[in-house]
Amino acid sequence: MDHLVLTRLSRLILLLVVGSASLASQVTIDSVASRLHADQYIRLHVRGGRHVEGRFAFHVVAPAGSQLSVADTLIQAETVDSLWVRGRATKTGALVGAVVVGVPAAVFWAAVCSAIAESECTAWGAVAGLTVGTAGIGALLGAGVGTAFPRWQLRYAQTTLGLRLAPLPQQRAGVGMVVPFRLSLH
Repeated sequence: MDHLVLTRLSRLILLLVVGSASLASQVTIDSVASRLHADQYIRLHVRGGRHVEGRFAFHVVAPAGSQLSVADTLIQAETVDSLWVRGRATKTGALVGAVVVGVPAAVFWAAVCSAIAESECTAWGAVAGLTVGTAGIGALLGAGVGTAFPRWQLRYAQTTLGLRLAPLPQQRAGVGMVVPFRLSLH
């Protein structure tokens, strides 16, 4: 490969890695908590290895520090290491249902078309339409099955080490490493 192409490719890879790490590290516990709804079932992993699981009640931002109320317990936001929200596997079920029903449906409808034409199928538009319709039915069935399965989704994780793209003078960019730490004076 050309040296210029390799240089541009390496810069693109670096930008993708650093950019995604930078975006991920910009999520704060307060921004995530402000998007939660009352009665959502959540799980908090709190500093010190403690876990709190229950219904989310409210989020308060105060000068002394923000707090989350979960399962009748007030948690200081700065002590939260990760926040998980329980959802459903509806999307996964829909995708699996569409594939599991859609692929055999394509074979079936192509065979039916060939049998009706008594030779090679010429109505591929009808075959495609019937396949999509059948796959849609499979997606609906799969979504219905997926709603029966709870699934934990990570919404916030405290970063322990990260990279950030930092602006520098003269329209240049620099890469910096972020290492958060806590100073405890006990």
